[in-house]
Amino acid sequence: MIEKFLAKPKKVKICGEELDIYPLKVKDLDVVMKLSNKDNPEGLREMLERSLKKTFPDEVDKIPDISIEFLEPFVNAIMEVNNIEITEEQKKKAIESLK
Repeated sequence: MIEKFLAKPKKVKICGEELDIYPLKVKDLDVVMKLSNKDNPEGLREMLERSLKKTFPDEVDKIPDISIEFLEPFVNAIMEVNNIEITEEQKKKAIESLK
């Protein structure tokens, strides 16, 4: 019965590539709590890192080298998959903190 409630990836197209973007899980509640602090971009950064590690499990060491031009599309996809809304200001702060 629990099977239908388990986190499953969703296919999302980013820059012409179809990727599996994984939603956060109950074990990621610490990140969700950080997202509620609008003045601290750390939660969004952690969410991005955790999600990208799941999307690219065999290339985790290359994640820090992803071009910053792709940050916003990844952030948007991850937010959509997790059904989380943040303000544009929060998103800008978080993206700036990652550069």
